Amino acid sequence: MREALARWRQALNEIAAHWRQLAIFQLWFAILGAAVLTPASTWVLSSILQSSGHVAISNYDLAEFFLSIHGLVFVAWVGVSGFAIVLAEAAGLIILCAGLQTGKTTPTTALWQMLQSMPSLAQLGLWIGAGLVVIAVPFLLLGAGTAIVLLGAHDINYYLYHEPFEWWLAIAIGVLLGLTNAVTVVTLGVRFMFALPLMLFESQSPRAALRGSWELTRHSAMISLYTVGGWWALVSLIAGILAVVVTTVGIWLLSAASNHPMLALALMASASSVLITIGVMLALVASSGAAMLVVDLFQTAGGRIPTNAVGAGSAKSVVRRLPSSKTVGAILGLVFGVTVAIAVVDLFSIRIDETFAVTAHRAGAIHAPENTLAALRRAIAEGADYAEIDVQTTRDGAVVVIHDGDLQRVANDSRAVADLTRDALRTLDVGSWHDPVFFEERVPLLTEMIALARGRIKLNIELKYNRVDPTLAPKVIEILHDEHFLKECIITSLDMASLIEVKALDSALITGLIVTRALGDPARVPTDFLAVNQSSATEAFISRAGDRGKPVHVWTVNKVRDMERAVERGSANLITDLTAKALALRAERERMSVPERLVFRLRRLLVD
Repeated sequence: MREALARWRQALNEIAAHWRQLAIFQLWFAILGAAVLTPASTWVLSSILQSSGHVAISNYDLAEFFLSIHGLVFVAWVGVSGFAIVLAEAAGLIILCAGLQTGKTTPTTALWQMLQSMPSLAQLGLWIGAGLVVIAVPFLLLGAGTAIVLLGAHDINYYLYHEPFEWWLAIAIGVLLGLTNAVTVVTLGVRFMFALPLMLFESQSPRAALRGSWELTRHSAMISLYTVGGWWALVSLIAGILAVVVTTVGIWLLSAASNHPMLALALMASASSVLITIGVMLALVASSGAAMLVVDLFQTAGGRIPTNAVGAGSAKSVVRRLPSSKTVGAILGLVFGVTVAIAVVDLFSIRIDETFAVTAHRAGAIHAPENTLAALRRAIAEGADYAEIDVQTTRDGAVVVIHDGDLQRVANDSRAVADLTRDALRTLDVGSWHDPVFFEERVPLLTEMIALARGRIKLNIELKYNRVDPTLAPKVIEILHDEHFLKECIITSLDMASLIEVKALDSALITGLIVTRALGDPARVPTDFLAVNQSSATEAFISRAGDRGKPVHVWTVNKVRDMERAVERGSANLITDLTAKALALRAERERMSVPERLVFRLRRLLVD
């Protein structure tokens, strides 16, 4: 550890001595990445996706896509382009740091030599990506086998709710597999740490560089891990501490300025500037220091850096045509100023209006057994705007309201819904599992839920495909027509094809795609709204969907903090198990004055 500390001090001294050159290179690379590398990679990925016939792929279709030719090409390009961009920045910094020792390299020559190395870097990225896949496949297969053996007997929701021994055993095996995979990847990362220097300074091919790095690190793997890994950990820790300090002070100042909106905006702008500055500086220190450490360790391990390997060649003619260091420094200041200005403009465009609806998840799954008439009565009593319910069909074609594919969780019966008739299903007690007082609750028919909801609450009817069921959508639409309930409900599903079918059957029905994970842009799918997992419902996503006329419903939001975040990001509907809390939040926000909402929003921005 003492050796690592000495190397860290040396790296800090080098950064202090050459911070201008390092900052200029980072700026050039950021401009190159933002203007060329990242857009080009994104365009290729979008083209692959569109050539498959989709603008977005989510949920059920993801596995099918990844197993197709288009999906394999998509994954390959993600790996190659992603690793190539990361390796390109690392390569440029390694060239620069090595050249700074001799004074023969400038940021622009390092950038030029990095660009000349891009074909080799792409090949190295391909080898690394392929290696990671080869490493991951056995662990994934073991994990999938574990899930099938231990968790394959019942619907996954049974295990999530009751957490039997098999569940914890599967979790333990999964954690062990994940940790083993992570240790394997980190170990190989350390052993291949010198592949870039060998390619850049000794002109080795990617494969030869990987073999050479393995040999060079044979006796220095642990010190390399402590030195470089510890460096990243230390900088990350410092960044976290500084962010907490600035955020805490900022929140305290905002609270003191609660009655002065303009002062609060100024304080928020100042705090944002400080956080941006800290982030930029520590990113520079982290990446530059890591490159210097790799160069130092490479030389210590016996690697050679020829004096003519850096700062030479055709780059000289390019340098004369590029701006001077002072000019680039001015650009750096300008970029920072623009970034801060954009942040300030964003502050002034903060949403103050916070109109949103509240949906009781599974008709109200906390205070009564889910998807039952008792739960719906509770949602109505609490004043929810919608009740979300899950529908599927029985063996004899009845449309019933139940979430899981089997009855194990809610009735201690392992039979599948699809194997039971309506009458057999309705003999089962689906209330006692929640609380013995609900022992009379039965699986309701969709028509019963409609009868109770009519005129009291709207229904969010999710088409639940626990199996292939081409009859479900037509039967639900037929019931809605018979019950004259079309204007009091919306239709959702994880399956895009079923929603297209719903629109074909009745274009007046409002449909929404439920999005758990997706590729592409779900805001472009042909539905009226989107129901999005809260982890994916970012402010940018909600804004983009809004621009396309698609409100975003966010699920399942049960913490007040998450509710506040979803509302402030622009969510049109909160789907929650805690309806009363969401309604109380809405009432509280409606009572707030505009200045109070503004200051509250600013405080949330700092926390987020």
